Amino acid sequence: MNASTIPAEANLKKLVYNCIPKELIPTSWKCRERIETLFDEVNLGMFDSPRALREVLMEHLSSPNSSIRLNLNSFHIMHMCPQFHDNLKHTAYAYKSDVYLAFDLPLLTPFKGWEAQVVETILKHCWKQLGSRFHHEMIQVPDFTKIYYFLKNYCERFMDVTDTQLRNINLSTLREFFQDFWVEGLELDMKETGDLVYNMLMKFKRKYPVKNDLKYHKIIVWIGAVIRHFKIFMKKNSVDLAPFNETTEKKAIVRMFTIANNHFLMAHELLKTLKDQKMDVSGIEQEVLRMPELSTLTFREAVQKLDKEIMKNIEFVRMNNPIAKFVQTPIPSHNGGYCVLASDALHELLVDITVAKKVFQTIGEDNWTHIEMFFKAIESHFDVNKGIYFMNIEDLKSMKNQWEEVYNSHLKQFSSSAKIIRKVKKTGFSSEDLKETLKFLSLDRCFPDISDYADSIHSEISLYKTPNVLSTGDMHTAVTRCQFNCIIRKMPHLLEFIHNQMACTRLGITVCELCSGKRIADSKITEKSCSNNSDSRDSGIESSEAIASSDSGEENKPSINPSEEKVTKKKSKKTKKNQKTAPSSPDEAKEEVKESNSCSKCFNASKFTREANEKLRLCKIENKHLKKDLAMAQVEIEEIKEKTKDKDERIRMLERLLEEKHCELAQKDEVIKQYAASEEAKNVIIRRQESKIEQLQQSVEKLQEDQRSSQTIQVPTRSSEDSEKVRDVLRKLLAIKETLQKENPISSCSKVADRFITKTHNAETKQRISYEMRKFCKDAKDYTKAVENQLTMIRKDQLITADQIPPLPDFPVFSVGFRKTYKDTMKTKAPKICESLLTIPEGELADVECLICLDTIDVEDESQKCECCSRRYHNDCIRNWFKVKRNCPTCSSGLLDKEEFPSLG
Repeated sequence: MNASTIPAEANLKKLVYNCIPKELIPTSWKCRERIETLFDEVNLGMFDSPRALREVLMEHLSSPNSSIRLNLNSFHIMHMCPQFHDNLKHTAYAYKSDVYLAFDLPLLTPFKGWEAQVVETILKHCWKQLGSRFHHEMIQVPDFTKIYYFLKNYCERFMDVTDTQLRNINLSTLREFFQDFWVEGLELDMKETGDLVYNMLMKFKRKYPVKNDLKYHKIIVWIGAVIRHFKIFMKKNSVDLAPFNETTEKKAIVRMFTIANNHFLMAHELLKTLKDQKMDVSGIEQEVLRMPELSTLTFREAVQKLDKEIMKNIEFVRMNNPIAKFVQTPIPSHNGGYCVLASDALHELLVDITVAKKVFQTIGEDNWTHIEMFFKAIESHFDVNKGIYFMNIEDLKSMKNQWEEVYNSHLKQFSSSAKIIRKVKKTGFSSEDLKETLKFLSLDRCFPDISDYADSIHSEISLYKTPNVLSTGDMHTAVTRCQFNCIIRKMPHLLEFIHNQMACTRLGITVCELCSGKRIADSKITEKSCSNNSDSRDSGIESSEAIASSDSGEENKPSINPSEEKVTKKKSKKTKKNQKTAPSSPDEAKEEVKESNSCSKCFNASKFTREANEKLRLCKIENKHLKKDLAMAQVEIEEIKEKTKDKDERIRMLERLLEEKHCELAQKDEVIKQYAASEEAKNVIIRRQESKIEQLQQSVEKLQEDQRSSQTIQVPTRSSEDSEKVRDVLRKLLAIKETLQKENPISSCSKVADRFITKTHNAETKQRISYEMRKFCKDAKDYTKAVENQLTMIRKDQLITADQIPPLPDFPVFSVGFRKTYKDTMKTKAPKICESLLTIPEGELADVECLICLDTIDVEDESQKCECCSRRYHNDCIRNWFKVKRNCPTCSSGLLDKEEFPSLG
């Protein structure tokens, strides 16, 4: 079956069966795209709304590489945002594989219908393939706002721009176009993304054939543009995300996990990350290597064992790892696998036993041995001698398989008697309702004392519930926690393990004996005493009568008040009336007489009982409120303690930074002193050298005077007129050099030639242009070299005269034929390069304006010159003039038409 034809329900079904135990999913349930169909099932009453169920599924779907881990079809994966995790400075970080989720922008597409589906599907596969190369690595999340709005604007004008571009391109085959555009146009790697995009495009082309490949050309352009823009965005923001941009991280990124305000790190991950960053790990390497895989170090231990400089170069990212209702979301480990907290693994097992298979509703204490034997078999996985540690996901699967074998062999036969928790009223439920539910589920058969935990668990759930109305989901949670507390009390090593993992609160253990420093046996005695006190309300009259009768036997008869006498008289009157009206049998009459006779004796005892019961009721109410206040106070105390710890830690860090700053300042002061001392020494040396220089100058001057006096050397001189001429030549040469540097004749010639070549299609003309450009460039180089040679000659020889300086060659110009062809082709005259350097031929005037038409005479224009005044005129203009006169318009000397009167020589 082709991957593109797999329905979306297949992914949803895989996701549901991975996140929810199969026992809670009815066999009659048919998967649909909407999750509400599953929420309507009665077995999932622990979810108060479809949204709560959807959040559980999304928690798994948003985990790193979830589509690969759950083997989901990428064509129908939901659009998700990456999960962000904050570091200690509240900067957002995410898994590298999750960052590619931000690129999946389904709304940004200029296509519609099947074309939009093709684009969306191909991009999904690209992001999936690019993200699959990462596992547990994390980076700081860049701001995608700019790239999003850029692509949005580009999307709006994409069709118009692409239509124009593709019309001007000679479209070849789809493969050739893709190869040229992907590699040469976009500079993208075919191995990374190109082959995947092309292969998927061919599959869709077979599914959606079109006559013209123009639509597929547009799809290629859009997909390539999106990937290209993200590549530019990654490089511009220096984001270390292969293959777009690979840089060396400035800081090592280490994940930090939390259980009940206890922060800890994966020990081997910390060691590997620091080694990859080439940091000194001598403080922890030997200790970590001796630890089992997936062991942890507390944050405080890491701070104590690592150097201060190393701690500055580590970013600790706080990971959000909430406990799941059924199946815990796997955490990517540094060794390429997945893991969960060991305490969460135990929670997942207990949930499967109590919630999914409802074992303790169907068995009694006589079948408890199978449960004990199972936990005895897996006892090595829950080591009570270790601190907090993680467990490989494969080990958890192995334990669950073992449990399935035990359940199917010994306990599944009783599963038919399991019941479903009833819905709770809109007003919520009380602790008495919870106790009734526990009895309704027959949990007291296996756990006779399970009701003892109902009050404390009810108060804990009520404390954290907002608004303070407990729902059916809360009833499920309370029932599950009651079972957890009973299980671990029957197997003390589980309680010790949970306590050592600091997960008592995380797993809902109420009043942990080890947390309060008590023994488990002591806590059971106190619980029994509390249960006896609670049962005294039901049997209060009998016990109080017994106490009162024993007291009345030992003491004298108490005095009776007048009001009490009236009560007894009324009671006696009523008994007499009853005797008169209904003396049905002599035995009943005897009993009534006995009761009336005994009322006077037990009246005080019954009054005492009522008062005691009332006091007991008030005490229980007060005790309940005090417990709630105590729980709230404990929470506040824990928050204050945590804040205090954080502040203390921050103070210590600031103190360390302050000490380091003081050390740096002291070092800088020492360096400043050294620099000052060396500067002073240098100043002394400078002063000495200056004095020596002065002495040497004086001696040189003295020697020069002696030499002038002793020898008379005739130095050749040049006249002031020659010097002025040389200076004029030098100024002229410097001006020419400045003009050459500013206007750059060779570059200007190349531009003129390139512009001319692009406009002509004649091969002969192009060859002529190339020849003209080479000749002009050669002459310009020779001219520039001549200027440099003359400047060097003048600078070297101070006695040179103007006659000894050779004349400069003429600055090159384009030939007449070139200029004429240029004018015919470009419809404009050829530009003059470095016009100020052009020389006027001998016998010609600088003014080249025709006085008849007042237009400039170009070199290529046909003209006639007056030999008397050297003035030139256009041939057409002078011929019209000759029709009137036969003399020069300027000097009035005789002038004839050369064509009409050619030269005889």
